[in-house]
Amino acid sequence: MLTAAIRRTETITVAVAGEGLEAIHAALGAVRPEGFDLVSAPVAMKAGTTAITASGVFARRDEPEEIKAETVEQLRELLPGGYQMLNWPGLSSDLYTRMELRCQANMTLNFASAHFGCSPKPVPSTSR
Repeated sequence: MLTAAIRRTETITVAVAGEGLEAIHAALGAVRPEGFDLVSAPVAMKAGTTAITASGVFARRDEPEEIKAETVEQLRELLPGGYQMLNWPGLSSDLYTRMELRCQANMTLNFASAHFGCSPKPVPSTSR
């Protein structure tokens, strides 16, 4: 019997405004729903003003569950819509940690995606 940890991929987007990054950070912390983590908060400032706006994206990070099946294919079939598989047979937590550390060192983690993934950092061109 194989076991996989899963969790919902629910996200919530909240718009906030403030007079500086500290105010934006405080406003986002005040509206963070229980069980959610802030995964993205791009900011914008209109010309001629000091007000900053941000669109905070919060992703659910609580309530992990488990599913069990005889094969990996059956695990994939059991995965409900709106859920992601956090680990699966054959991917040890040590390997996952090494992948995450390598990703942090060389790439930007894509936490908002429905699966674990990395996006390459822009690399300056060496050609002329």
